[in-house]
Amino acid sequence: MPLTIPVEFGTGRLGDEIPTWLSIQPLKRKFYGIDLYFREAWEELSTAAGSAEELRGWMHRHAILLCKPDAVVSRQLEAVFGWLTRHDITVVASEIISASRHVIRALWEFQWNIATRDRRDVTELFMTRSPMLVLVVRMPAHPVPAAVRMAALKGSADASVRKPHQLRSSLSTVNYIVNSVHSPDEPADFVRELSVLLDEEQRRRVFQAMLVSPEHPPSADAKQLYEQTRREPPLDYATRRSAWSHAVFAAEREGVIDTDHRRGLTELLAAVEAGKRGWREFPAAMAHAQVPWDAWDTVVLGTTLAEANVPDRFRILSGTSVREWESTADQVAQALGADARRTVPPR
Repeated sequence: MPLTIPVEFGTGRLGDEIPTWLSIQPLKRKFYGIDLYFREAWEELSTAAGSAEELRGWMHRHAILLCKPDAVVSRQLEAVFGWLTRHDITVVASEIISASRHVIRALWEFQWNIATRDRRDVTELFMTRSPMLVLVVRMPAHPVPAAVRMAALKGSADASVRKPHQLRSSLSTVNYIVNSVHSPDEPADFVRELSVLLDEEQRRRVFQAMLVSPEHPPSADAKQLYEQTRREPPLDYATRRSAWSHAVFAAEREGVIDTDHRRGLTELLAAVEAGKRGWREFPAAMAHAQVPWDAWDTVVLGTTLAEANVPDRFRILSGTSVREWESTADQVAQALGADARRTVPPR
């Protein structure tokens, strides 16, 4: 029989459950107690903080906003900065980063159990297309932690349920997957994603900025990112599809392909859109025909037509809401006394 290890969280055998004020989800508190990304940043934060109260204040006031590659190549960073200013949200630190397949999978480790292979592949493709911008922001005072409020203000990946005041409503998001920005759900996720996204030196700069909380205009970072990347034509499906059609006809006029080949490509795209052929066949056919096609074309096609989630499967860890945090405020307050005694190691 295979050897099994009893998972007894909170006993110290595998890991200690994290403080209640970092997450209202019991399962998350257990998982993050043994998660190396969370533990790494948590140890550094606990060392940097002068007291448990100071550490809780950092976590309560600050949030992360990740501007993804599509926001960079479509030149929407200024729109993000303007939205932050209108909501009295101050940028205190920013870091330019590049993602690898490992960073991407770590970022959504507890959510991607529902993601299809198509979604994972196209997300990796566009998340590695250009550098990204990590913003650490200070939110206005409020009983609910900043990370929770930022996640709500960011707006849903589903455009049909977004509100006009939310950030994604101010941006040219493409679809459910290519949606410009990301932010952690709770303070616990804020801690963990600091470690996933930033290296030790970057985290050290962020911790210092959180301590001092100065205003940090990120316009210089935006300029640097724009200099490093090519501005992409619009990423919406209609615009891209029209460009593909023009490219196919241009290839026929230039003698790259013949009329039968042009018709075949046109019919293949129609069959892909009707669900009769796999979406990956069209990029392969365009490349084989030597018709202009790039990675962003694949991203737009794949994220528009491929299934994002496996049916009848639930995420390991779901999101939380401001309302849920408000409804559990009393429980969190009661737990603070016990948590405070083990938040920061004695000096």
